[in-house]
Amino acid sequence: MENSQNDPAFAPVVTYLAQARATAARLGYDDPALGAAYDKQVLMLLALAYGEVFGTSVEAPDWAPHISFYFPWGSPNPDDIYRFAPMDAGGSYRFSGVKGTAPVALITMRKGGAHLGQINGRTLGEIDLTTVAADAHGRYEFMLSAARPEGYAGAWYEMHPQTESLLYRSRTSGPGQSDPVCTIERLDRRPGAAMLGAEESAHKIAMLASYAARQNELVLGYLNGVRARGGAEGFIFDDQSGYGSVTNQRTLMHLFELAPDEALILETQLPREVRYWSVQLYDAHFSGIDYVFRQSSLNGANVRADVDGRARLVVCGSDPGVANWLDTGGWKAGGLLWRWSYADSYPKPEVRKVKQAELAAHLPEGTAHMGAQERQAALSRRIGYYQTRSR
Repeated sequence: MENSQNDPAFAPVVTYLAQARATAARLGYDDPALGAAYDKQVLMLLALAYGEVFGTSVEAPDWAPHISFYFPWGSPNPDDIYRFAPMDAGGSYRFSGVKGTAPVALITMRKGGAHLGQINGRTLGEIDLTTVAADAHGRYEFMLSAARPEGYAGAWYEMHPQTESLLYRSRTSGPGQSDPVCTIERLDRRPGAAMLGAEESAHKIAMLASYAARQNELVLGYLNGVRARGGAEGFIFDDQSGYGSVTNQRTLMHLFELAPDEALILETQLPREVRYWSVQLYDAHFSGIDYVFRQSSLNGANVRADVDGRARLVVCGSDPGVANWLDTGGWKAGGLLWRWSYADSYPKPEVRKVKQAELAAHLPEGTAHMGAQERQAALSRRIGYYQTRSR
Protein backbone atom coordinates (compact mmCIF):
# COMPACT_ATOMS: atom_id res chain seq x y z
CA MET A 1 0.00 0.00 0.00
CA GLU A 2 1.48 3.35 -1.02
CA ASN A 3 1.79 5.85 1.81
CA SER A 4 -1.52 5.02 3.44
CA GLN A 5 -1.24 8.11 5.66
CA ASN A 6 -2.19 10.22 2.64
CA ASP A 7 -5.44 8.29 2.22
CA PRO A 8 -8.34 10.55 3.32
CA ALA A 9 -9.77 7.65 5.33
CA PHE A 10 -6.83 7.93 7.74
CA ALA A 11 -7.15 11.70 8.17
CA PRO A 12 -8.90 11.63 11.58
CA VAL A 13 -6.21 9.36 13.08
CA VAL A 14 -3.35 11.40 11.59
CA THR A 15 -4.94 14.60 12.89
CA TYR A 16 -5.43 13.09 16.35
CA LEU A 17 -1.78 12.02 16.51
CA ALA A 18 -0.66 15.47 15.37
CA GLN A 19 -2.70 17.07 18.12
CA ALA A 20 -1.23 14.65 20.64
CA ARG A 21 2.29 15.53 19.51
CA ALA A 22 1.46 19.20 19.95
CA THR A 23 0.42 18.44 23.53
CA ALA A 24 3.70 16.59 24.09
CA ALA A 25 5.74 19.49 22.68
CA ARG A 26 3.90 21.96 24.94
CA LEU A 27 4.86 19.83 27.94
CA GLY A 28 8.51 19.52 26.85
CA TYR A 29 8.37 16.08 25.18
CA ASP A 30 9.29 16.98 21.64
CA ASP A 31 12.36 14.81 20.96
CA PRO A 32 11.95 13.70 17.31
CA ALA A 33 13.77 10.44 18.08
CA LEU A 34 10.92 9.48 20.43
CA GLY A 35 8.11 10.42 18.05
CA ALA A 36 7.29 6.89 16.93
CA ALA A 37 7.24 5.62 20.51
CA TYR A 38 4.97 8.47 21.48
CA ASP A 39 2.54 7.77 18.62
CA LYS A 40 2.40 4.17 19.80
CA GLN A 41 1.51 5.31 23.31
CA VAL A 42 -1.33 7.51 22.06
CA LEU A 43 -2.76 4.69 19.94
CA MET A 44 -2.47 2.43 22.98
CA LEU A 45 -4.58 4.85 25.02
CA LEU A 46 -7.22 4.84 22.28
CA ALA A 47 -7.26 1.03 22.20
CA LEU A 48 -7.59 0.86 25.99
CA ALA A 49 -10.41 3.40 25.92
CA TYR A 50 -12.29 1.36 23.30
CA GLY A 51 -12.51 -1.60 25.68
CA GLU A 52 -13.72 0.54 28.57
CA VAL A 53 -16.21 2.58 26.51
CA PHE A 54 -17.62 -0.02 24.11
CA GLY A 55 -16.76 -3.27 25.91
CA THR A 56 -18.86 -2.65 29.01
CA SER A 57 -21.70 -0.39 30.15
CA VAL A 58 -23.28 1.17 33.21
CA GLU A 59 -26.47 -0.80 32.61
CA ALA A 60 -24.69 -4.17 32.47
CA PRO A 61 -21.14 -3.76 33.82
CA ASP A 62 -18.48 -6.35 33.11
CA TRP A 63 -14.78 -6.25 33.95
CA ALA A 64 -13.00 -4.67 30.97
CA PRO A 65 -9.19 -4.95 30.62
CA HIS A 66 -7.53 -1.93 32.20
CA ILE A 67 -3.82 -1.05 32.36
CA SER A 68 -1.78 -4.16 31.57
CA PHE A 69 1.05 -5.64 29.50
CA TYR A 70 -0.78 -4.41 26.41
CA PHE A 71 -1.84 -1.05 27.85
CA PRO A 72 1.07 -0.11 30.14
CA TRP A 73 0.39 3.63 30.52
CA GLY A 74 1.26 4.96 33.95
CA SER A 75 3.61 2.04 34.61
CA PRO A 76 1.15 -0.59 35.89
CA ASN A 77 2.52 -3.15 38.32
CA PRO A 78 3.61 -6.24 36.33
CA ASP A 79 2.35 -8.39 39.19
CA ASP A 80 -1.15 -6.89 39.10
CA ILE A 81 -4.13 -7.79 36.96
CA TYR A 82 -6.29 -4.69 36.52
CA ARG A 83 -9.93 -4.52 35.47
CA PHE A 84 -12.37 -1.62 35.01
CA ALA A 85 -16.15 -1.39 35.38
CA PRO A 86 -18.39 1.68 35.02
CA MET A 87 -20.67 2.31 37.99
CA ASP A 88 -23.92 4.04 38.88
CA ALA A 89 -23.73 5.15 42.52
CA GLY A 90 -27.48 4.59 42.80
CA GLY A 91 -27.33 1.03 41.50
CA SER A 92 -27.42 -2.30 43.29
CA TYR A 93 -24.72 -4.88 42.49
CA ARG A 94 -23.94 -8.46 43.44
CA PHE A 95 -20.33 -9.71 43.48
CA SER A 96 -19.39 -13.36 43.79
CA GLY A 97 -16.47 -15.65 43.14
CA VAL A 98 -13.57 -17.51 44.74
CA LYS A 99 -11.01 -15.74 46.93
CA GLY A 100 -7.80 -17.32 45.66
CA THR A 101 -4.51 -16.76 47.49
CA ALA A 102 -3.26 -13.44 46.09
CA PRO A 103 -1.71 -11.34 48.88
CA VAL A 104 -3.35 -8.18 47.49
CA ALA A 105 -6.81 -8.24 45.89
CA LEU A 106 -8.90 -5.08 45.96
CA ILE A 107 -11.94 -3.40 44.45
CA THR A 108 -11.49 0.37 44.50
CA MET A 109 -14.31 2.88 44.10
CA ARG A 110 -13.29 5.91 42.01
CA LYS A 111 -14.55 8.96 40.23
CA GLY A 112 -14.19 9.33 36.46
CA GLY A 113 -13.58 6.78 33.76
CA ALA A 114 -13.25 6.42 30.01
CA HIS A 115 -17.04 6.03 29.63
CA LEU A 116 -17.32 9.63 30.86
CA GLY A 117 -14.41 10.94 28.80
CA GLN A 118 -12.55 11.67 32.05
CA ILE A 119 -9.36 10.43 33.67
CA ASN A 120 -9.82 8.02 36.55
CA GLY A 121 -10.04 9.89 39.82
CA ARG A 122 -9.17 9.53 43.45
CA THR A 123 -9.85 6.55 45.71
CA LEU A 124 -13.27 6.84 47.34
CA GLY A 125 -13.38 3.48 49.08
CA GLU A 126 -11.85 0.02 49.01
CA ILE A 127 -13.09 -3.55 49.36
CA ASP A 128 -10.34 -5.97 50.38
CA LEU A 129 -11.16 -9.30 48.75
CA THR A 130 -8.61 -11.08 50.95
CA THR A 131 -10.80 -10.36 54.00
CA VAL A 132 -14.32 -11.00 52.66
CA ALA A 133 -16.20 -13.82 54.33
CA ALA A 134 -16.09 -17.09 52.38
CA ASP A 135 -17.07 -20.73 52.78
CA ALA A 136 -14.69 -23.67 53.17
CA HIS A 137 -14.04 -23.66 49.41
CA GLY A 138 -13.22 -19.96 49.32
CA ARG A 139 -16.51 -18.99 47.66
CA TYR A 140 -17.90 -15.58 48.58
CA GLU A 141 -20.80 -13.27 47.75
CA PHE A 142 -21.58 -9.70 48.76
CA MET A 143 -23.69 -6.72 47.74
CA LEU A 144 -22.56 -3.18 46.89
CA SER A 145 -25.12 -0.36 46.94
CA ALA A 146 -25.88 3.02 48.50
CA ALA A 147 -28.02 1.39 51.20
CA ARG A 148 -28.38 -2.17 52.41
CA PRO A 149 -31.09 -3.89 50.34
CA GLU A 150 -34.27 -4.38 52.33
CA GLY A 151 -34.43 -7.84 53.84
CA TYR A 152 -30.88 -8.74 52.79
CA ALA A 153 -28.85 -10.27 55.63
CA GLY A 154 -25.68 -11.21 53.75
CA ALA A 155 -22.37 -9.36 53.36
CA TRP A 156 -22.88 -5.77 52.16
CA TYR A 157 -20.61 -2.81 51.38
CA GLU A 158 -21.72 0.79 51.08
CA MET A 159 -21.24 2.49 47.71
CA HIS A 160 -19.62 5.91 48.02
CA PRO A 161 -22.13 8.45 46.59
CA GLN A 162 -19.55 9.85 44.14
CA THR A 163 -18.55 6.47 42.69
CA GLU A 164 -18.47 6.45 38.88
CA SER A 165 -16.22 3.44 38.23
CA LEU A 166 -14.50 0.50 39.89
CA LEU A 167 -10.89 -0.62 39.62
CA TYR A 168 -10.25 -4.29 40.36
CA ARG A 169 -6.70 -5.45 40.98
CA SER A 170 -5.22 -8.80 41.92
CA ARG A 171 -1.53 -9.03 42.79
CA THR A 172 0.67 -12.12 43.06
CA SER A 173 4.42 -12.38 43.44
CA GLY A 174 4.98 -15.91 42.15
CA PRO A 175 3.46 -19.11 40.75
CA GLY A 176 2.41 -20.44 44.18
CA GLN A 177 -0.33 -17.82 44.49
CA SER A 178 -3.66 -17.80 42.66
CA ASP A 179 -5.80 -14.86 41.54
CA PRO A 180 -9.35 -14.57 42.83
CA VAL A 181 -12.38 -14.99 40.61
CA CYS A 182 -14.77 -12.05 40.77
CA THR A 183 -18.06 -11.61 38.91
CA ILE A 184 -20.28 -8.53 38.93
CA GLU A 185 -24.01 -8.28 38.21
CA ARG A 186 -26.28 -5.25 38.34
CA LEU A 187 -29.61 -6.16 39.90
CA ASP A 188 -31.73 -3.01 39.60
CA ARG A 189 -31.54 -2.61 35.80
CA ARG A 190 -31.53 -4.76 32.72
CA PRO A 191 -29.11 -4.32 29.78
CA GLY A 192 -30.15 -1.91 27.04
CA ALA A 193 -30.40 -2.70 23.33
CA ALA A 194 -27.45 -4.63 21.92
CA MET A 195 -27.30 -2.45 18.82
CA LEU A 196 -26.14 1.12 19.35
CA GLY A 197 -27.97 4.00 17.73
CA ALA A 198 -26.05 6.63 15.79
CA GLU A 199 -26.36 9.26 18.53
CA GLU A 200 -25.19 6.93 21.30
CA SER A 201 -22.30 5.66 19.18
CA ALA A 202 -21.18 9.21 18.39
CA HIS A 203 -21.30 10.05 22.10
CA LYS A 204 -19.17 7.04 23.01
CA ILE A 205 -16.61 7.89 20.32
CA ALA A 206 -16.38 11.41 21.70
CA MET A 207 -15.85 10.05 25.23
CA LEU A 208 -13.18 7.65 23.96
CA ALA A 209 -11.23 10.43 22.24
CA SER A 210 -11.62 12.79 25.20
CA TYR A 211 -10.37 10.19 27.67
CA ALA A 212 -7.30 9.26 25.62
CA ALA A 213 -6.35 12.92 25.11
CA ARG A 214 -6.74 13.73 28.81
CA GLN A 215 -4.86 10.63 29.92
CA ASN A 216 -2.04 11.43 27.52
CA GLU A 217 -1.68 14.92 28.95
CA LEU A 218 -1.95 13.61 32.50
CA VAL A 219 0.95 11.16 32.29
CA LEU A 220 3.33 13.65 30.70
CA GLY A 221 2.40 16.36 33.18
CA TYR A 222 2.76 13.82 35.97
CA LEU A 223 6.37 13.12 34.98
CA ASN A 224 7.09 16.85 34.92
CA GLY A 225 5.76 17.04 38.46
CA VAL A 226 8.05 14.21 39.58
CA ARG A 227 11.01 16.04 38.03
CA ALA A 228 10.06 19.35 39.66
CA ARG A 229 10.02 17.67 43.09
CA GLY A 230 13.55 16.31 42.70
CA GLY A 231 12.79 12.94 41.16
CA ALA A 232 15.82 13.15 38.86
CA GLU A 233 18.20 13.53 41.82
CA GLY A 234 17.00 10.50 43.78
CA PHE A 235 13.90 8.63 44.87
CA ILE A 236 10.98 10.73 46.10
CA PHE A 237 7.82 9.56 47.81
CA ASP A 238 4.83 10.09 45.55
CA ASP A 239 1.22 10.28 46.73
CA GLN A 240 -0.86 8.37 44.18
CA SER A 241 -4.10 8.29 46.15
CA GLY A 242 -5.59 10.77 43.68
CA TYR A 243 -5.34 8.13 40.95
CA GLY A 244 -6.86 5.13 42.71
CA SER A 245 -3.72 3.66 44.28
CA VAL A 246 -3.77 1.02 47.02
CA THR A 247 -4.51 2.66 50.37
CA ASN A 248 -1.89 0.68 52.33
CA GLN A 249 0.92 1.33 49.87
CA ARG A 250 3.75 3.83 49.61
CA THR A 251 5.20 4.61 46.19
CA LEU A 252 8.56 6.13 45.29
CA MET A 253 9.70 7.49 41.93
CA HIS A 254 13.06 8.25 40.31
CA LEU A 255 13.83 9.56 36.81
CA PHE A 256 17.08 8.50 35.15
CA GLU A 257 19.28 9.10 32.13
CA LEU A 258 21.93 6.51 31.32
CA ALA A 259 24.75 6.37 28.78
CA PRO A 260 25.39 2.92 27.24
CA ASP A 261 28.37 2.35 29.55
CA GLU A 262 26.60 3.49 32.74
CA ALA A 263 24.53 1.72 35.36
CA LEU A 264 22.47 2.59 38.40
CA ILE A 265 22.87 0.83 41.73
CA LEU A 266 19.74 0.83 43.88
CA GLU A 267 20.19 0.02 47.56
CA THR A 268 17.67 -0.21 50.38
CA GLN A 269 16.97 -1.53 53.81
CA LEU A 270 14.05 -3.96 53.92
CA PRO A 271 11.06 -3.59 56.24
CA ARG A 272 10.80 -6.20 58.99
CA GLU A 273 7.25 -6.91 57.86
CA VAL A 274 5.99 -6.33 54.33
CA ARG A 275 3.26 -8.16 52.44
CA TYR A 276 4.64 -7.18 49.03
CA TRP A 277 7.28 -4.93 47.49
CA SER A 278 8.63 -4.40 44.00
CA VAL A 279 10.53 -2.07 41.70
CA GLN A 280 10.04 -1.63 37.96
CA LEU A 281 11.23 0.45 35.03
CA TYR A 282 9.16 2.71 32.82
CA ASP A 283 10.03 4.54 29.61
CA ALA A 284 10.39 8.25 28.84
CA HIS A 285 6.60 8.55 28.42
CA PHE A 286 5.71 6.79 31.70
CA SER A 287 4.69 3.49 30.08
CA GLY A 288 5.96 0.27 31.60
CA ILE A 289 8.81 -1.44 29.76
CA ASP A 290 8.13 -4.99 28.52
CA TYR A 291 8.16 -7.14 31.65
CA VAL A 292 7.31 -10.53 30.13
CA PHE A 293 10.33 -11.03 27.88
CA ARG A 294 12.67 -8.71 29.80
CA GLN A 295 13.56 -8.54 33.46
CA SER A 296 12.42 -4.93 33.76
CA SER A 297 10.86 -5.54 37.17
CA LEU A 298 11.56 -7.55 40.30
CA ASN A 299 9.54 -8.15 43.46
CA GLY A 300 10.46 -9.15 46.98
CA ALA A 301 9.92 -12.84 46.22
CA ASN A 302 12.59 -12.93 43.51
CA VAL A 303 15.12 -10.32 44.66
CA ARG A 304 18.21 -11.90 46.21
CA ALA A 305 19.12 -9.92 49.33
CA ASP A 306 22.78 -9.53 50.32
CA VAL A 307 24.34 -11.02 53.46
CA ASP A 308 23.88 -7.73 55.33
CA GLY A 309 20.13 -7.99 54.80
CA ARG A 310 19.98 -5.09 52.37
CA ALA A 311 18.72 -5.34 48.80
CA ARG A 312 20.82 -4.04 45.91
CA LEU A 313 19.73 -3.95 42.28
CA VAL A 314 21.52 -2.89 39.09
CA VAL A 315 19.83 -0.95 36.28
CA CYS A 316 21.48 -0.92 32.83
CA GLY A 317 20.92 -1.77 29.20
CA SER A 318 23.08 -4.91 28.93
CA ASP A 319 23.30 -7.91 31.22
CA PRO A 320 25.95 -7.24 33.92
CA GLY A 321 25.80 -10.81 35.22
CA VAL A 322 24.20 -9.64 38.48
CA ALA A 323 21.12 -11.61 39.56
CA ASN A 324 19.20 -8.49 40.60
CA TRP A 325 19.42 -6.84 37.19
CA LEU A 326 16.75 -4.51 35.78
CA ASP A 327 16.83 -4.33 31.98
CA THR A 328 16.16 -0.87 30.45
CA GLY A 329 15.23 -2.47 27.13
CA GLY A 330 17.28 0.07 25.20
CA TRP A 331 15.72 3.14 26.79
CA LYS A 332 18.38 5.72 27.66
CA ALA A 333 15.94 7.78 29.72
CA GLY A 334 12.99 6.72 31.81
CA GLY A 335 12.13 6.10 35.42
CA LEU A 336 11.79 3.70 38.32
CA LEU A 337 8.70 3.04 40.40
CA TRP A 338 9.10 1.39 43.81
CA ARG A 339 6.17 -0.01 45.82
CA TRP A 340 6.04 -0.96 49.50
CA SER A 341 2.64 -2.58 50.28
CA TYR A 342 1.31 -3.32 53.76
CA ALA A 343 4.69 -2.74 55.44
CA ASP A 344 5.72 -1.71 58.95
CA SER A 345 8.16 0.84 57.50
CA TYR A 346 8.81 2.51 54.16
CA PRO A 347 12.55 2.90 53.49
CA LYS A 348 13.75 5.37 50.87
CA PRO A 349 16.17 3.57 48.52
CA GLU A 350 19.50 5.14 47.61
CA VAL A 351 20.55 5.45 43.96
CA ARG A 352 24.06 5.81 42.52
CA LYS A 353 25.23 6.12 38.94
CA VAL A 354 28.49 4.29 38.12
CA LYS A 355 30.36 2.98 35.12
CA GLN A 356 29.13 -0.50 34.27
CA ALA A 357 32.73 -1.72 33.98
CA GLU A 358 33.29 -0.68 37.62
CA LEU A 359 30.22 -2.36 39.10
CA ALA A 360 32.23 -4.98 41.00
CA ALA A 361 34.01 -2.27 42.97
CA HIS A 362 30.68 -0.81 44.12
CA LEU A 363 28.92 -4.05 45.10
CA PRO A 364 29.64 -6.07 48.26
CA GLU A 365 31.35 -9.43 48.34
CA GLY A 366 28.86 -12.22 47.95
CA THR A 367 26.63 -10.32 45.51
CA ALA A 368 24.54 -12.93 43.70
CA HIS A 369 25.58 -13.36 40.08
CA MET A 370 23.91 -15.11 37.17
CA GLY A 371 25.57 -16.60 34.10
CA ALA A 372 24.08 -16.63 30.61
CA GLN A 373 22.58 -20.11 30.93
CA GLU A 374 21.02 -19.42 34.32
CA ARG A 375 19.69 -16.08 33.06
CA GLN A 376 17.98 -17.73 30.11
CA ALA A 377 16.41 -20.29 32.41
CA ALA A 378 15.17 -17.50 34.70
CA LEU A 379 13.72 -15.59 31.75
CA SER A 380 11.97 -18.73 30.52
CA ARG A 381 10.36 -19.18 33.93
CA ARG A 382 9.38 -15.51 33.89
CA ILE A 383 7.76 -15.78 30.46
CA GLY A 384 5.82 -18.86 31.53
CA TYR A 385 4.61 -17.25 34.74
CA TYR A 386 3.37 -13.98 33.25
CA GLN A 387 1.82 -15.60 30.19
CA THR A 388 -0.21 -18.01 32.30
CA ARG A 389 -1.86 -15.19 34.24
CA SER A 390 -5.09 -13.81 32.82
CA ARG A 391 -3.77 -10.52 31.47
